[in-house]
Amino acid sequence: MEKSKLMEEVKRIVHQAREEIRDADKYARCALHYKIERPEFSRTYQNLASAELEHMMMLHNLVGTLIEEDRRTTGEPTPGMAEAYELIHDWQMDDVNEVKNLLQSARE
Repeated sequence: MEKSKLMEEVKRIVHQAREEIRDADKYARCALHYKIERPEFSRTYQNLASAELEHMMMLHNLVGTLIEEDRRTTGEPTPGMAEAYELIHDWQMDDVNEVKNLLQSARE
């Protein structure tokens, strides 16, 4: 895949993954909101948040696949891609952990 196309594809998927995290956060906050007064609502929102996190991981894995394919075809990743991926990965995992903490609070 052409380098500029590859980078655009990675950016598009990373943006989609970010949206999934935002949605998971929104649902986790709703789960926490309904925890006491409407536990059945809370469980529904917990399930929605968990599903969004699963979607994010699927997209995250797609980016890993693109980078690995690039490495196999060119012998090394596109310059800067590995570093950018690591940075984005760290940010995403921080956000995911925040959502997981919210979900844990809703479950307790």
